[in-house]
Amino acid sequence: MQCNKRFKEQITAYYEEEEIERGLRWLNIVFWVALSVGVLSLLMLIGNKEIDLCLTVALALFYAMLAACFINYALSTPVILPAISENLKTVTTNTKKDAGHHPDKLIAWIDKGGYLNTQMAVEDIANELNMTVSQFRLYFNKVIGEDFRTWRVKKRIEHAQQIMAEQPDFPVTKVAQESGFNDRSYFYQQFQIHTGMTVSDYRAKIAKTN
Repeated sequence: MQCNKRFKEQITAYYEEEEIERGLRWLNIVFWVALSVGVLSLLMLIGNKEIDLCLTVALALFYAMLAACFINYALSTPVILPAISENLKTVTTNTKKDAGHHPDKLIAWIDKGGYLNTQMAVEDIANELNMTVSQFRLYFNKVIGEDFRTWRVKKRIEHAQQIMAEQPDFPVTKVAQESGFNDRSYFYQQFQIHTGMTVSDYRAKIAKTN
């Protein structure tokens, strides 16, 4: 369970978009199914033939699913390995010294709305700013005071609020897309988390003020 937790933390910290979260939900299901099957297999110690038969069928189905997951993992290795190989906890002394050397580039990237780009992973953004991923993360954690993932979602929500304030009739789907969200349901969820109100409530509030 500790390894599973660490794996999810590394993946979600490396890849920022909601698409990777859908994949992680599937991996989470596989993990708990594996754990449940492992615990249930202890029932075979009872020696009951009917229980043994049911568990044999369950194990056969489980291993078939596991084989499919292994094939999928092999195909996804290029996506998974970069995140796992990036040590998110170990930061060298040189990285700490360099963490504050790139504020101008980062400010320029923010000003041009780089956080709205849904096609760039953290590694791509760091490369654009001539930083390592560790330097990039350290800058956000130490200088800005929050992790990049949280910061970027918050900035995107602020951008969505600005669009809705300036263009009250703009379709929600377009608002989400313009704000860097590929999934509308994820946009609704994050909007309520960061503003404390639903999109509909916010638009009603804007309509009253106008």
